[in-house]
Amino acid sequence: MADLTHLDSAALTAFADQDVAAFRDDLKKLDTDAGAPSMKGLRDGTTTAATEGLVKPLAIGLMKADAGGHIDGDNFTKAVGSGIDALVTILDQHKQLFEDIDANLRTTVSDLLKTQGSNLAEIKAEDFMKDFSDVDGDFGKSSGSGGDSKQQ
Repeated sequence: MADLTHLDSAALTAFADQDVAAFRDDLKKLDTDAGAPSMKGLRDGTTTAATEGLVKPLAIGLMKADAGGHIDGDNFTKAVGSGIDALVTILDQHKQLFEDIDANLRTTVSDLLKTQGSNLAEIKAEDFMKDFSDVDGDFGKSSGSGGDSKQQ
C-alpha cells in the first residue's frame, strides 16, 4: 500500500496505480463468469462449463415446480433475482465510484503539480478536492435502502 501520510505526488500516483487499480480489478472480477456464474449470470441463467446443461442455475430441482406449495420455487427464484439485482446495482455503483476516484485523483495530482511544482505539502483541502465532483455525485446515488440519501 502506498504511504499516504503526507501529500506527495509520487505517493498519490502510486496509490492510484497500485491500490485503486487493484480494487477496480477485483470489482471487475466479481462481474465475470469465470469458473462459476457471476451474480448477473445466476440471474440471467448464463451457463459456464460447470453449469452447462442445467435449465437455469436458480431452477433448483423440484423446488421450481412447487408453485403455491410449501416451498413455492417461482417466488423463491424471483426473490433471489431481486436480491441479485440490488447487489448488481451496488456493484455497478462501486465500479463507477472507483473509476471516478482513479480519474479524479490523477487529474488532481496533474493540475496541482502544474501550479505547485513538485511539492504538494502546502495545498489546501479545497484545492485538492475541487476535481472530485464526480466522486461526490457517486456518493449521492442511492440503491433505495438508505435513509436520507439523495436520489439521482
